Amino acid sequence: MRTIIAIGGGGFGSPEPTELPALLRQEVPGVNPRIGFLPTASGDSESYIAGFLAHAEALAFEPRVFSLFRTDLWQPELPGELMKCQAIYVGGGNTRNMLHLWQLWGVTQALRDAYEAGIPLMGVSAGAICWFEQGNTDSLGPQLSVLDCLGWLPGSCTPHFDEEPERRPTLERQLAAGEIKSGVALTRGAGLVYEDELPVRLLKGNPEARVYSVAPSEPWCRPLFT
Repeated sequence: MRTIIAIGGGGFGSPEPTELPALLRQEVPGVNPRIGFLPTASGDSESYIAGFLAHAEALAFEPRVFSLFRTDLWQPELPGELMKCQAIYVGGGNTRNMLHLWQLWGVTQALRDAYEAGIPLMGVSAGAICWFEQGNTDSLGPQLSVLDCLGWLPGSCTPHFDEEPERRPTLERQLAAGEIKSGVALTRGAGLVYEDELPVRLLKGNPEARVYSVAPSEPWCRPLFT
C-alpha cells in the first residue's frame, strides 16, 4: 500500500508543542524504526535538524538526516539509503527550490521508488504540497501563488490554512479564477493520510485541527473529515 501523510503545520522538528509528532510516530510500526528526514526546503536548517533529532529521542525512533547542503551530513549513496528507512519525512521551506534540488540530485526518483515500495512518505508545508499536482505557496515570492508539483496525489494542497490570514481569501480567488485545481486545505496540527492516492483519515495534533475540501463550486470550502 502506498502512503503519504500531508501536514498543514507542525510535525517533527517543530518547536511548538502538539500531539502530532507522537501520532506520526504511531504510523510507523516497530521498535526504534528508522525515519529519514529531508530538510532540503529549509536549506538544511540547523535548528530544524536539532528539533527533528529531539523528537527522535523523545519518541524512540532512529533518525537519519539526508542533507544536500552540509558536507558533514552528506550521504554518498542517498537514494539507496532512503530505501533503508521505514518512513521518510520532508520538512517545510521553499518548495520550488526543494523540487529543483531533488531533481538535480536524483532524490525525486528515489522517493518515487520508496513510495512504490510501500515506505510511508510524510511532510509538512512544502513537504505536504510537493506530492500534489499543485500547491498554494510563497516559494515564488512574497505573494501566494500556484506551483506545479510532483503530481503523485490528485488536485491541489494548501497548508497553514488557519495560521496565515491571506491563505483563505487567496485560495478562494485562485479557485474562482481557475488558477488552481480543486483539492484540500490543511490547518496546523492536521495530518491527512492518503492510501493509494485516496484520502482516508485525519490525524489531529490539536482539537482544532481540520482538513477541508476546496473547489470552485459553492460551498467552495467544506470539512472533509471531522
